[in-house]
Amino acid sequence: MTQSKNKLLLFFDHEDSHKTCLLMFLKLNEEDFAQAQRFANQFKMKLPRQWGVEWTEPEVTARPDYIRVEYQSNAGEELPYELLHGLFKAGLRGAAIESHFPDSDTTMQHFFVRGSMVISKSLYKRVDRAAEIVASQFSKTEEQAEQPELEKPMSLRRILMEREQQAEQADVFDEPMSSEPIEFEADAAALADLDAETDELLRKSLIRQAIVKGTIQGLPVGVIAALVLDGGWLWLGLGLILAVGLSLFYVKRNLDEFENDDFSIELDDGFSEINQTE
Repeated sequence: MTQSKNKLLLFFDHEDSHKTCLLMFLKLNEEDFAQAQRFANQFKMKLPRQWGVEWTEPEVTARPDYIRVEYQSNAGEELPYELLHGLFKAGLRGAAIESHFPDSDTTMQHFFVRGSMVISKSLYKRVDRAAEIVASQFSKTEEQAEQPELEKPMSLRRILMEREQQAEQADVFDEPMSSEPIEFEADAAALADLDAETDELLRKSLIRQAIVKGTIQGLPVGVIAALVLDGGWLWLGLGLILAVGLSLFYVKRNLDEFENDDFSIELDDGFSEINQTE
């Protein structure tokens, strides 16, 4: 199968996070998975499942202001979304990846900041020396390479949730096809309805997760307080209020991340202003 050559650059804000990530990668390369997981635990994340399997011949190098990971993968292998999502939650500032496909002699470049896929300008504005480092490490300039067409920042969390949703719906396409002839027509309205339905399912899933999390965190506080302190019903009521408040907080946070309403990125970095109203 055709292999692509990939070069991933990671930029951290803090030296401790930079060092922990580097040690995790180095231990993975040594196949010391137990020690690698200990470093991953500091980030509260799992080890990248593709390492040494889908990602072959990995090489790790580092400088004080970036980490570089080079590896080969199947041409159809997706970008390391899960790894980047976990690292952004642990303090990653920005990232860039270049993938070269020898068979077609094409090169793709992707850029990430604040947990979202963005245009290069967004990364360069928010990470010191990122433009200089990318130019020195990538094999192609932006003019020579291809980049995805983005109308606005694309949240990694949303990408992962949409992938999960598509996997759940994949069985639909495995059903036996009818013998009746099928007419395929380009129906923009139907496609728009499908996208809207997918978005609504993702939003409902996020809301359910937020309510469960808020309830689990809030109610036990009231119950425990009611058992050990005077005024049991008062504490139970406060626990209920806390559970509702936490649930609303997590709902707002999850939906904000899903919608990625970071208007400062859109306006300052060249994304279309009209997308603010979407």
